[in-house]
Amino acid sequence: MIGLRSSPTWLVTTLLVSSVIVLGCDNGDASPGGGGGSGGVAGSGGSGGDGASVELVIVAHGRTARLLDVTGGTIQELSSAEIPSPGLLDGHQILSASVEPGRQRIFVGSANDCSARNDVGWCHGNGRIDRFTYTQTSITYDGLAYEMNDAAFQADGIACAEGTEADTGYLGQEGTCAPVGLAMSPDGSRLYTLERGSNDVGLFAVDPSSGELSFLAEGGPAGSSGVGAHPDGTHVYHGSHVFDVSSDMVVRIHEGQSGNAAEVIEGVPDLLVTTLDVSALGVFDLTDRTAPVEIDSLSLGSGEVRDQAHNQALTRFVVVGQDSVRTLSFDGASLAAEHGQVTVNPQPQQNRAVALTGENDELAVVAFFRAGSGDPIANGGVTLYGIDGPTGRLTLLDEADFDGPGRVALSVIAR
Repeated sequence: MIGLRSSPTWLVTTLLVSSVIVLGCDNGDASPGGGGGSGGVAGSGGSGGDGASVELVIVAHGRTARLLDVTGGTIQELSSAEIPSPGLLDGHQILSASVEPGRQRIFVGSANDCSARNDVGWCHGNGRIDRFTYTQTSITYDGLAYEMNDAAFQADGIACAEGTEADTGYLGQEGTCAPVGLAMSPDGSRLYTLERGSNDVGLFAVDPSSGELSFLAEGGPAGSSGVGAHPDGTHVYHGSHVFDVSSDMVVRIHEGQSGNAAEVIEGVPDLLVTTLDVSALGVFDLTDRTAPVEIDSLSLGSGEVRDQAHNQALTRFVVVGQDSVRTLSFDGASLAAEHGQVTVNPQPQQNRAVALTGENDELAVVAFFRAGSGDPIANGGVTLYGIDGPTGRLTLLDEADFDGPGRVALSVIAR
């Protein structure tokens, strides 16, 4: 995912695990900004325009995408839409989301989720990618972009889609596809996926008008969940693994470490920021974009670094994981812990996505679901924190719970 600020209007970034998208906008006309990928999220831009600032969030929970207003440190739902349920099994969940550069349209990856219920034997499969469109006041379902069923395997050869219910053994399920990571090229012409079913990075061409997807290639191995695209459109990162996609092929050219939230930040040099597995945050020098060199990493504990977001100056990170939300400082050479909130609930709270918004990156939006070890996923929701600029101290401002089991993914669209 690319965490860059566009000057006026909208900046787009995306996070992973159900779907949450945060949109910060002014009260003038809105136009979409650049695209991102799954993983960490950049902070919002300046105030933009002459009107009052409004901070919006899109959260995908279960099969539903919700547009939320978080202005002033409170959470208010403005609109919602969902993937139509006919033909979908009960455990079908949105797993990832990415905003299309230059358009007010998002793509979401979804599949049957083996963690959604404990009385059903199937696991991941029936993967698909759908579209939603959005405005400052509403979100609308925009149709199926690509279905990862056995017909797709027969036509395109996408590996994880192979097999009907006769092969999978579960009524209504085809293949093992689960697109747990999505990212878009900076020009919006390509969509990259990370498939849990095959541990491959997938490459799709995007029809600019209809949003239909055409499968081009896949390659691996990868792992975990997140992918991020380099601004030059030639390389994709999963953790510190590097894939060359310059010729509409997917070729792994550097073996690194898996991670959930890869993001490339343009600069001198370019930087790669990513979680490392689910226990550490790493910052890498991309002077050679084909071979990331670690600047520093900070380990916080197993399961406690699922996603990251950072402010515009890249001096502060917010990392989230099981029962924890933490701020870290970064001076260009080393990471250090600042402040943390750790909670213990009857069911652990799986904080899976985070984004920063607000004029001064002072709001942290955290998407979560609740689930115990070996238990089915319970309800999900969003928590809103205020961040103290000098110290990084977190203050709980508001929380919204959504009924029913559902994973969560987060995207941020700020001025």
